[in-house]
This record gives sequence, structure tokens and C-alpha cells, in this order.
Amino acid sequence: RFDSVLVNEGNADNVGIAGHRAAQVRAIFSIPHKYAKQVYKSKAPIPQYYAYLEWFDSFDTMPMPYHGLYSIKRTIQNGHRMAIVVPIGYFQRSIHLFPAFHTNKGEIWKSSDVLEKCSVFYLNCFSDRHAYHSFT
Repeated sequence: RFDSVLVNEGNADNVGIAGHRAAQVRAIFSIPHKYAKQVYKSKAPIPQYYAYLEWFDSFDTMPMPYHGLYSIKRTIQNGHRMAIVVPIGYFQRSIHLFPAFHTNKGEIWKSSDVLEKCSVFYLNCFSDRHAYHSFT
């Protein structure tokens, strides 16, 4: 199961989506400390866990006018999904995305593959109380 998360792009507040971007977590892993030290040259603490993420496009500044939800789609360049490896400390929270059903062209979607098959999603601000206060 591959879940979606809200990632702090470096300048985000704890509330709202400004400075955040949605991503799908594909793998969580660790790098042995002796190898991580070769990558991290600063004196900052070396993260223990990392995630391989596939990006969704940045959020629009305003939600869709007719239902108040933010619409997003995968970031694809030259036919490939854009991905990144980040420390899991960059995760702000998990998020719930649901498919934009009007984009279905007769394909059968299942819960196990909808993130792969659907091209447009909505950020569910009603999934929990914190999401509602953060995204509306």
C-alpha cells in the first residue's frame, strides 16, 4: 500500500497548504550511518529514515470554486513521474486523496490501483478534524 503525504518544501507553516506539496510514498528506508556521513557534510544531525516519493504538482493558491477542494495531478516530465528522496522529517502529515471521478474514461479503478490509474485527484479536507482546519 502506497500512501500519500503532505511534504514541507522548506518554507511551510504548520497550518495550511502554502509551502507544502503532495507526494506518494513508494518506499521508506535507512542508510547506514557510515555512508550517510559521506553524503551529509554539515554538522547537522543525520536523518535516520528516508522516503522515496513521487511528486504531485503544486497546489493552486485557491481551491476549486464549486466544491472548495484542491485539485492535483502527478508531476510528469518527458513521460516520467518526478521523484525525490527526502528525510521522513519533511512529512507534515498523511493526507487522503480521492480520484476525480469525472476523469474516468470507462476504466475500472480499485482501491489498490486507483493512485496509479487516475490522473486527477482531490485533497480531502474532510478526512479528519486537523485536515478540515488546515485545508479550508
